[in-house]
Amino acid sequence: MMQVSDIEKTGPERVAVHAVGSRRLFWSGVGLALVSFLSYFGFTLSQPGSAGLTWVHEVLVVAGAAVAFIGWWRLPPRHITRIGTGMAVTVSALLLGYVHIYSSMLPSTEGVIEVGRQAPDFSLPGPNGKEVRLQAYLGKPLVLIFYRGYW
Repeated sequence: MMQVSDIEKTGPERVAVHAVGSRRLFWSGVGLALVSFLSYFGFTLSQPGSAGLTWVHEVLVVAGAAVAFIGWWRLPPRHITRIGTGMAVTVSALLLGYVHIYSSMLPSTEGVIEVGRQAPDFSLPGPNGKEVRLQAYLGKPLVLIFYRGYW
């Protein structure tokens, strides 16, 4: 934060003070956006009933991005290059970590039917309420689509 004595400074001294404030503003915005983004995946996706709260995360990410952009815009050109490189490395590391963590949570493929193999017989309620068995479609072309149901 600039003080009265900082206003009296001129030249490189004033640029340095301005750069420090801009850097803080930039990193505050990045932090706000990042915390909101990560809390979305940590909280909202793990709680099926919290789908109505996604707008909170979206607003905070946009606000953080706006604050970071203002801080970035106010930075002297030499600081922008360093911060850009640091951000690229940080974002890459976070994305790699995200992919690694969620990949380790995938269910086991043990017991999964291979493509082209015959599926075990099962029955499900049809659109008219009658029970439909897979065995009834033996030898006929059939496409089965399964999806997660709580989103």
